[in-house]
Amino acid sequence: MFLLVAILAISHRPAAFDPPTAQAKQISPYLTHELLPTFYDHIQRAEPFELEITENGMNEIITHLGWPKNFKELTIDTPQTLFTDNVITLMAPVSSNAAQILLTICLCPAVDDNGLMTLKMEKVQIGAVTITPLAKFISNKMYQDRLDKESVDANDIRAKIAASLFADTSFDPVFKFDNNRFRIKKIAIGLHKTILGIEPLTDN
Repeated sequence: MFLLVAILAISHRPAAFDPPTAQAKQISPYLTHELLPTFYDHIQRAEPFELEITENGMNEIITHLGWPKNFKELTIDTPQTLFTDNVITLMAPVSSNAAQILLTICLCPAVDDNGLMTLKMEKVQIGAVTITPLAKFISNKMYQDRLDKESVDANDIRAKIAASLFADTSFDPVFKFDNNRFRIKKIAIGLHKTILGIEPLTDN
């Protein structure tokens, strides 16, 4: 009986899971026709602005990233993103041999009063089973092992993002896209949309 309950819990899929259909691997129309034109229009003015990212738009971007993706013995199929109050939820089917589970990760990114960003991993589930402490322990260990084995530039924004995700550290959210540097001053996650407060940076 316990085994049956465990199997049902692990194989559970929430009603909210409705993954978009994977599309050909190419640049997303939402990205090229809506998001990037808005970004470039405002960034050239060198004044703070807000950029809205819709839930549907983010999922449309995801569908064009080339799915499924294989990592050794694991296959990850097209994920779905949900925006709710202060939470970004990522759900993706993960397969290994003949077994398939739904992996759910809930993130609570925020910018504090000092302007530092954290990408807090609030919850990790497989099916209906919460494995947050175990997932954090494993991901942090894998991250630390990588630091021990590889030369990682601590100033690389990708390293800062990884450290925030896996080791709960905060970082100065300064990004560069093409020749444009900018800082994220705020992140407001609401139902079906996320708004980023962006401050363009100029090199003196």
